Amino acid sequence: MNPRIPFVLLVTSLPLLLLLSSAFLVMDTWFYHLTAGANPSADNVLGYVRGSARLNVSMTPAEKSHLADVRSLIYSIRMLLSVASLVALASFGVLAQSRAWLAKAVIVGSALSTGICVLFVLLEAFFQQTFEVFHLIFFAPRSYLFPFDSTLIRLFPESYFLRAFAAIIVTCASFSFLLLSAALFCRRKK
Repeated sequence: MNPRIPFVLLVTSLPLLLLLSSAFLVMDTWFYHLTAGANPSADNVLGYVRGSARLNVSMTPAEKSHLADVRSLIYSIRMLLSVASLVALASFGVLAQSRAWLAKAVIVGSALSTGICVLFVLLEAFFQQTFEVFHLIFFAPRSYLFPFDSTLIRLFPESYFLRAFAAIIVTCASFSFLLLSAALFCRRKK
C-alpha cells in the first residue's frame, strides 16, 4: 500500500486527537474543582453537558436551551474524536511497517499540533473576541448571552473559560512535544 495516504491521515488526525482530548480534560469536575472550587451545581451542569446526568439546576429556559446546544456540540466533538482515533490507529498500523514513514508522520503531526497551540496562544491574547467568534460559529446568534447575575454565568464566568482555554493549550502542547520528542528519538535510533 502507498504510505502517502495513511501518512496524510495520521498527520491530520493527530492534531485533532491531541486538541480534542485536551478539551475533554477540562470538561470534567476535577478541573472545575481545581480552578473554581467544589460546587454541586456546576458538577451537575458538567455531567449534563457530557451526557451523564440530568440537569437538576434551576435555570431559565434560555440557559437550559444553551446547555442543550452545548451538550449536542460535545456529542458531535466526541464522535469526531472517535473517528479521529480510529483513523489514527489504522494509519499508525499501516505506517508501522515503515518506521521512517511513521516517524515522519508523527513528527509532522506533532509539529502541526504545536503550531495550532501557538495560534491558540495568540488567540488567547484576544480571548473575549475568540470566545465570541467561537459562539457565533457553533451557536445561534445571541443564544449564549446572559445577564451577569444568571445562574450559568455565576457557575461558569469568563475567567473559568480563560483558564480552561489555557489548560487546553498547555495539555495539547505538552503531549505534542512528548510525541515529537519520541518520534525524533526513534528516528535517530535507526
